[in-house]
Amino acid sequence: MKAGVIKWYDSIKGFGVISAPGGKEVFLHSSNFSIGLRELAPGDALLFEVAFEKGKDTAKNVHTPKSYNDFKAIMELLGGEKLVHSQEKITLKSKWGKPYTSTVTKTFNVLINGIKEFFKQNNFEFISDSINKYYSQEIIDKKAELFIPFCQLLESLIATTKGTNYSIATNYTHFGQQKNSAVLFEVWKSREFRLIGYEDYNKEEDYEIPEEIIWENKDKLDLELLQRIYPYSFGEQFCIRWMEWLVAELKNKSFTEILSLSPFKLIQIIEGTNEFSLLVAKTNDAIKKVYSDELAALCFQISGSNNYEDFNKLFASAPKNLPPELEAELTESVVKKIIEVCDEDVLYQFWYNGKIDVYDFNKVKSDLGNRDLVKHCKIFKRLKSDDERIELIKLLAKTNHWDYLFSLLTDYLKANNKLGYNFSLKDKLHEVDFWGEKKGRELIQATISEVEKATDEPFKVELFQKGYSKDFSREYVFATLEKYSANAVAMFLSVSDEEYSLKLLRKRLEFLHKVDDLRETMTLGVRVLPIEFFEDLDEYCFKNTDIAVYYQLWQEGIGKIFPERHISLLLNHDENPYEEINDWLSKGFVASHLIEELLYRKLLLIREIQDRCDFYTAVNLISKLTSLNIEWVEKIYHEGSDFFRLILWFL
Repeated sequence: MKAGVIKWYDSIKGFGVISAPGGKEVFLHSSNFSIGLRELAPGDALLFEVAFEKGKDTAKNVHTPKSYNDFKAIMELLGGEKLVHSQEKITLKSKWGKPYTSTVTKTFNVLINGIKEFFKQNNFEFISDSINKYYSQEIIDKKAELFIPFCQLLESLIATTKGTNYSIATNYTHFGQQKNSAVLFEVWKSREFRLIGYEDYNKEEDYEIPEEIIWENKDKLDLELLQRIYPYSFGEQFCIRWMEWLVAELKNKSFTEILSLSPFKLIQIIEGTNEFSLLVAKTNDAIKKVYSDELAALCFQISGSNNYEDFNKLFASAPKNLPPELEAELTESVVKKIIEVCDEDVLYQFWYNGKIDVYDFNKVKSDLGNRDLVKHCKIFKRLKSDDERIELIKLLAKTNHWDYLFSLLTDYLKANNKLGYNFSLKDKLHEVDFWGEKKGRELIQATISEVEKATDEPFKVELFQKGYSKDFSREYVFATLEKYSANAVAMFLSVSDEEYSLKLLRKRLEFLHKVDDLRETMTLGVRVLPIEFFEDLDEYCFKNTDIAVYYQLWQEGIGKIFPERHISLLLNHDENPYEEINDWLSKGFVASHLIEELLYRKLLLIREIQDRCDFYTAVNLISKLTSLNIEWVEKIYHEGSDFFRLILWFL
C-alpha cells in the first residue's frame, strides 16, 4: 500500500492523477475507489495500490486513510521523502483588468496530510491504540532513531485536528513503560524525558542513564554529548574508553570521514588525564597511516599521466584544519610523494609555482632560452642563492642578452630593497656607495664585471649608449660612425679626449652634406673642443663643404672662417646682402676692415658700366663703404673715375 495526494481530479469525468513522494504519478479512475465516490481536491491524502494497465500505472483499491494499516503505510514516510510538487495554471488579472495565465507551484506534505486525514476519520481511542501499536511493533525494535520526530509529529497534529481537549500524554506513559535501551538513548540524547512519561522534567536539568546504554550507542556520540557525559559519575573513564575506541576505529575509516569526526576536538575532552598524550599520539599515527595509504593509491592512479594539473589537485588536497605539526607533516608527505613520482617538467612547474623547494638548476638555465620576462623575474627571485643568480647573469651576458639581464636584475633589486616604481638601474649601477648594505650588491658587482669584460663591440657600444657601461670601443665607433645619430656622438664625445673628439667629428663631416647635419656636428665641436681644436675642425669644414652651405653656418655664428669668395659673389645690384653686413658686424662674425676691403676690391673691378646691373652694383658698394667709414669718400674720389665721382655726388 502506498500513500499519495490528489494532483488533480475531474469529478464529472471521474478520473485524475495521484502524486506520490519521489515524483511518482499514477492514473486515478473513480471505478477504483473502494469506498463511495466523493469530491476530491488537490492535496487530499489517499492510500492505493499500483497496477500496470493499458500502458500506464493505475491506482487500485483507492481509499482515504482509516485503518491501522493505513496509519502504518503513511508512517513509512517518516524520516524519508514526504513532499510532492505540482504545477497549476491559474488565471489572474493585470492592473489594467486584463486576464492572463500564470503557473504556480504547489507543495503538499503527504505524511502530514495523511495523518490529519487519519485523525479525522477515527475517534480518539482508536487513534491512541494505533499510536501505541505502531510504537510497540515498529519504533521500539526497528526505528528507535525516529522516536522523537514520531512523537513531535503526532503531538503537533492531534491538537490541530481533534482539538485542544485531546492529548497523547497517556501514550507517553505507555512509551515509558514499554521503552528499550534504544528509545531511552534517543530520549536522553534529545532531553525529551517527558515523551516517556516524565511530565515534570526540566530540560535545563540532566539525568544520568546507565553507562551501558550510552556505550551501546557510542557511534552516535559527538562533542556536545561527550561534554555532557564527562561530569557524570562514570564520565571521565567513559570518555577515555570512548576515545580509545574511536582511535581504534580510525584505521577503518577514510581520511575524509576522519576529518568529519574532528578527532582532535573530541580528544580535548580528556585533556589533563594521564591517557591524553598517549591517545593524541595514537590519533596522529592512525591519521598518518590512513592518509599515507590513500596518498599512495591516488599517486598510483595518476602517476602514468605526468600531468601537472592532476598532481596539483593532489597537492591542493593536502589536509587543513589539523594541529599545525601534523598538518605540516602530512603536507610534507604529499611533497615527498610528488617528488618521488613526478618527472622533471612537472616538478619544475611545482617549484615555479612556489609549492616545493626542490628544483633542477640545469632546468632553470635551459628554460632561460624561452623568453618570458614575467616568468623569469619570478624564477630569479625564487632561486636559492646569489651564486645561482650570478651564474644566470653570466649566461645572459655571454649570450649578449643584456636587456633581459638588466630587466631581471632591476625587478629583483626593486622587490628586495623597496626601491620604488621609478627606480632606474642604469642611473645607479656604478654608484658603489648607493648599494652599501642593500640586498643584491653582489649581483651588481658581478654585472659590472660582466659589462667590463664584454668583447662583442656592437653590444659594448650599445651598453654604453644605454648607460650601463662607462666606456666603449672607440675603433668600432670610428669605423661605423655613419650609423650613429648626433645624440649618440655627443655621448661618445662626453667621455673622450680632445684628439679623439676632433678625429670623430672630422670623420663625421666626411659623409654629411645637409646644412642641418653639419650644424649639429659643428655645434658639438663648439661645445666639446678647445678653441685650437675647433679651429682645426672649422678649417676642415670650410675646405670640404660647399661654400654656400658653409656660408649658412658662418651666418649663424657656427663657422668662424670668413667666406669672402662667396660673399663677393653676393655683393651685386641686389640691396639685400648689403643689409646683412651690419648684422654680421654686430655679431662679430667678421671684422669691419675685412668687409670694407672686400667691398673696395669688388668696386675696383667695375671699370666700365656695361649695363644697369653694373650701375646698381657700384651704387650699392660705394653706399655701403661710405656708410661704414666716411674716409672711403676721399679714397674713392681720387680713383679718378668720373663714374665713381658721379655716384658720390648722387649719394
